[in-house]
Amino acid sequence: MATDRFIVEVEKGKEGVDGGSPSVGSVYRSIYAKDGFPEPADDLLSCWDIFRLDISLL
Repeated sequence: MATDRFIVEVEKGKEGVDGGSPSVGSVYRSIYAKDGFPEPADDLLSCWDIFRLDISLL
């Protein structure tokens, strides 16, 4: 990774237990979602709405 200034670690990695379960790596998010993901706009219910509104601006 070239730079990590736009990501934050939100959860530490976990070691596997007794060799039966695999270890889990750390969880990273964008700095804009470090305290949870923002609520979507009321008129955006799906990816199609984002695409449709973007195309209508052309």
